[in-house]
Amino acid sequence: MDNPSPAPTKTRRPWPMTWIVVAIVGYIATYTFINVSYRKPEGGHEPWAEAEARAEAVKQEGLLDWTRLRTTVAIAPADSPPVVETSASVSRTPTPGALEKALPIELVLVIPARPELAPAPIRLVASTAVSAEAPLRLRVAFAGTAPVGLGELYAFTKDRELHLFLQDETRPARDVAPLSLAPGVEAHLDVPAGTLEAGSWQGILYCADSTLRWNFTVE
Repeated sequence: MDNPSPAPTKTRRPWPMTWIVVAIVGYIATYTFINVSYRKPEGGHEPWAEAEARAEAVKQEGLLDWTRLRTTVAIAPADSPPVVETSASVSRTPTPGALEKALPIELVLVIPARPELAPAPIRLVASTAVSAEAPLRLRVAFAGTAPVGLGELYAFTKDRELHLFLQDETRPARDVAPLSLAPGVEAHLDVPAGTLEAGSWQGILYCADSTLRWNFTVE
C-alpha cells in the first residue's frame, strides 16, 4: 500500500515593498516634524561638550563645599626674578602612609583619584602676601642628581585652606605632558589669579615623603 504523499508546504509571500517604503517615509516625516517643532532655540543638550567645558573651568564649585582649582606646573625660566625677601616660613612633617586618614573626609570623597605623590622639594619658596588679582606662585627645587618627574598639581580649597597634592609623572594633567625637571632647575606651581578670597590662608603641600605647610595672606 502506497504511503500518501505529504501535503504541499505553503510558501510565505514576502511583504510588499510598497508598505515598507511607506512606513519608512512616514517615520522620517514624523521625526522631522517633532524635531523641528520642539527643538530649543539655543540648541540641544550636549553632555560631552559640557563635560569638556567643566574640565577647562578655572574653578569647580559645589563639591561638598570644596572648590577645585585649575593649576599649572612649569619649569621656571632662567631669567626668573630673585627669591622674594618676604618668603613664608615653611614647616615639614612626614606624610602618613595612609594619606586619606590625614585628610578631611569630604576632601577624600571629592578627589578624582588617590594621588600618586612626587618627592618633596628640598626648597619651597612662597610669599607671605599675594594680591587677589595675581596668581599664587610657589617655587620649588629638588635634591639629587637625577631628573624629577612632575604631573598634575591637584588644588582644593575650603575655609581658607589651600590643599595641594604634587603628583609624579604617572599622573599628568589632561592633554599636558608630564614635566621632567633637571637637577638644579626650579619649577613654578601656579594657582590662577582671582580664585582665592581675601584673608588669611594656610597652604598645605602634600608630597610622597613630606607635607609642607605655610601661612599667607591674600590682599
